Amino acid sequence: QREKRHKTMKILATKTNNGMRWYYGLKLHIIIEPSGSIINARITTASTYDTVGHKMFLSTYPNSIYIGDKGYLSKKNSEIASRYNSLIYTPLRKNMKCYSITNKDQQRYKSIRKKVETTFSLLKTRYNLVSTLPRSLNGYLSHYIRSIFMCQINKNL
Repeated sequence: QREKRHKTMKILATKTNNGMRWYYGLKLHIIIEPSGSIINARITTASTYDTVGHKMFLSTYPNSIYIGDKGYLSKKNSEIASRYNSLIYTPLRKNMKCYSITNKDQQRYKSIRKKVETTFSLLKTRYNLVSTLPRSLNGYLSHYIRSIFMCQINKNL
């Protein structure tokens, strides 16, 4: 909205299109536990594709189960995850045929996806992750860290 006037994050922020609308800024990638606690977070430019953030986490946390949205659904992503002895669970697209019956564990993993969306919603609404108040690059980055930290503290209470 204020892309042309926004000079503070001009060094880091980029512009990208997700197919529906244009975005300007940064992108937050997080890993959470099934309990909802944030384990790790990384900030990338808006033009960074989601699976790039996923690859960064794969090398840090091998032998894990990752749950993502439909953007992670590809044979290439599954092959990359298998190199790290990890699994990726994603919902099926509408035009896909389901050849295997999902077991209860897979259904439980897919229901955990709601916790990720809830965490992002809390970060944006309650902890004011999206803000235009900071006036310096360090101010923005410390604001992001504060928002993530406050969300983590309140999850553990």
